[in-house]
Amino acid sequence: MSAIRENLESIKFNIKESANNAKRSSEDITLIAVTKTVDVDKILEAIEYGVTDVGENKPQELARKYDIIGDKVKWHLIG
Repeated sequence: MSAIRENLESIKFNIKESANNAKRSSEDITLIAVTKTVDVDKILEAIEYGVTDVGENKPQELARKYDIIGDKVKWHLIG
């Protein structure tokens, strides 16, 4: 199993547990994968394992990655 997949499964488990402890639905929580300094291949792998929202802190980096990945995810400019 890839490190990205393992990390995502662990994070999703922690989100679900935290939501349950707070008597909330984990569906109300959005996981945003921040891709600062991450190459496009790793982002595509994360998308393959269920990432639907991606955050980037530099507009020019977001534009470059968007040109390759497009609308496969919901993009967030963060920072």
